[in-house]
Amino acid sequence: MMYGYRSIHLFGFVWAYIYYLLEIFQPNSFKAAKQLGHNLGEFVYYSYVTLTTLGYGDVLAVSKQARGLTILEAIIGQLYLAIMVSRLVSLHISKARYQ
Repeated sequence: MMYGYRSIHLFGFVWAYIYYLLEIFQPNSFKAAKQLGHNLGEFVYYSYVTLTTLGYGDVLAVSKQARGLTILEAIIGQLYLAIMVSRLVSLHISKARYQ
């Protein structure tokens, strides 16, 4: 399960980089209480808030592209969680059968 932990971190950083590139190539795709600029750390924060579906609301996707990517990341985050939990349950059940 250690790889599951690592892969969720990888997802978060990949999505953060995608948001960062979107903001560079299409400025003002995101709106925040303070100016985001080209600060990758802010997009890492936004990515993990989206991936975990916390949705604090302090950073908002404004453009169509940013909103679409945000929705896609939230869906992937939830699917990943569901797949990991079902895998753990499956492993537990199969292990219990053979004991």
